[in-house]
Amino acid sequence: MKILKCVDMGNADCSAVFNAETVDDVLKQAEAHAKSAHNVVTTPEMVEKAKSLIKDEGA
Repeated sequence: MKILKCVDMGNADCSAVFNAETVDDVLKQAEAHAKSAHNVVTTPEMVEKAKSLIKDEGA
């Protein structure tokens, strides 16, 4: 299981956590959240940053 925390993307006051079996599925969740919760349209740079921060759950 892969995991990404919104706080790791620089949103210190956001407790959202995304987890899924694949990196692509985590990214889809995070992108939808960025748009709905933060009114942010993701850029290729943001996607690359997110990819670098996705970890295996429990690691």
